[in-house]
Amino acid sequence: MAAGAERQSLRLPRLLIALAGLLALAAPPASAALRPPIEQQRLAFWPERVAHTRAWSQFMYGTDLFQPRLIVQHWTESTTQDAAISYWNTSPEATWVHFIIDQQGRITQLAPAGVLAKHAFGVSPWAIGVEHVGTSDGEVMSDRQMLAASYRLTCWLRKRFKIPLRGVIGHGEVTSHPRFGFTSEGWDWIESTGYRFHEDFSAQTMRTYRSRLKKVCSSLTDKILQQRSAPGTLR
Repeated sequence: MAAGAERQSLRLPRLLIALAGLLALAAPPASAALRPPIEQQRLAFWPERVAHTRAWSQFMYGTDLFQPRLIVQHWTESTTQDAAISYWNTSPEATWVHFIIDQQGRITQLAPAGVLAKHAFGVSPWAIGVEHVGTSDGEVMSDRQMLAASYRLTCWLRKRFKIPLRGVIGHGEVTSHPRFGFTSEGWDWIESTGYRFHEDFSAQTMRTYRSRLKKVCSSLTDKILQQRSAPGTLR
């Protein structure tokens, strides 16, 4: 083989490797590709809220660290998003969540997903909170726009934080989850206040929710892979 031809044959694999590297850099991570449209609205009393929540968590759970292992689904007990946010904004000591979804399927992020929030008593240090505007499981589960947004958001959060399907739970399932618990002082507070654990997104509802979610996440992932494998496209 002539020297020039040999150099050209050695150069080709290197060019292919370089091109593959450029394609990998151009393609966004799967979690970013799954991300739905999200509006931003920061809750009131932000520094005070974060400080209170960390102190509260230390008292109730013995830790103020946030390690996302769960995604907890809630509904607001209100008919509008504004009413729910107004309640959370009454005090830095009020409960609050990371995301809320309204009846039009609009997702609003109220806090960074990696910040400890105060929403699912018993598992808060491990739980990202998602609220749905509504007053019952049936109302939320029959709202197609809201559910489509909920599935898309939850798929993205699962991918981003590597949360398995079994880590997606309803507020009504919190007390039966293995991570549920409090410090002795936390249990004293629960008993002394007569706190009643919530039942929104019951186990029965969540069986349906997780079944549908599994299909949606699989479909979205397949769609992204197909787009990336399309010839001649940089993504």
